[in-house]
Amino acid sequence: MQYSIFNTTHFGIAQERLRVMVVGIRNDLNCSIMFPAPNERGKVTIKDAIGDMVLQPRPYLKGEKVVLTREGLANNDYFAGPFDKYYFERNRRRNWDEVSYTIVASANVTPLHPNSPEMIRDNGKGWHFIEGKENKYRRLSVRECARLQSFPDDFVFYYDEIRDGYKMVGNAVPPKLAYIIAKAMRETLESDDGNCQRKSVLVAYYKNEEHLTLVLRNGLYYVRTGFRKGSMQMPLGEKQPRYLLLHHGKSKHLYELKDKEPSVRTAKDLQRLGFRPNGDVYLCFELESSLEVQFDVVQIEETSQRNFAPYIVDI
Repeated sequence: MQYSIFNTTHFGIAQERLRVMVVGIRNDLNCSIMFPAPNERGKVTIKDAIGDMVLQPRPYLKGEKVVLTREGLANNDYFAGPFDKYYFERNRRRNWDEVSYTIVASANVTPLHPNSPEMIRDNGKGWHFIEGKENKYRRLSVRECARLQSFPDDFVFYYDEIRDGYKMVGNAVPPKLAYIIAKAMRETLESDDGNCQRKSVLVAYYKNEEHLTLVLRNGLYYVRTGFRKGSMQMPLGEKQPRYLLLHHGKSKHLYELKDKEPSVRTAKDLQRLGFRPNGDVYLCFELESSLEVQFDVVQIEETSQRNFAPYIVDI
């Protein structure tokens, strides 16, 4: 069994959505899936996802029967019920040039459309609508939520009651994320070697020559772990990287790693070795040797697309 935590914003989906994906592969296949690496550049925004929608959605209240399709577009309807006290516990609005809040399975707390006025923060006691503009606020429609989940417009959700539409969309796995994971699973099972015995490489960035010298002197490369930008998680059961590719500009250096799991160290531990980390907790990979490894062909995606965030690939 292997698992990994995915943030959909790193996979071309216009919303923040943290989800744990678990994959099980039969032991006799001797396989280990290489989960797709996040891409922190080129995020898809709300405008990218729904900015071209000009047909105004139709409002529905609890219990009203929904007309599914209007002017060729299905599910273009929204819940117009009252905003209760739970709605004002947090901000529910994002701008057009941002990614959406998580699309949930509840009509009541569905995020606001970006054309709604801003919500105002109370003094630590929640949020409220701008006085006199209360009628300008509306929730995202079911179809807008579906687009933010990466569903195509020709995927129709069938329901009679508006709240059931939100529940269907909000409980779904974004199709684009499902495709990316399924593709990784297929590539694992159909790999050329037949038994998935490929070598994995940790691709990471070194700041300057001084940083590279410290890595080679200590035989150690560290990666910040957690959810901050530039961090990396090491999912349980994931195949350990056997090589380390360090890049800076056009310079690339490949080293062999010890065949062992990374250790967990604090910033203070690394400072004692001469490093200058700027986080709290790190995964530390030990180098087998400071000598570079030569490969005739290394199948590695262009590092410039990763925005310096470390990731692991197979070769």
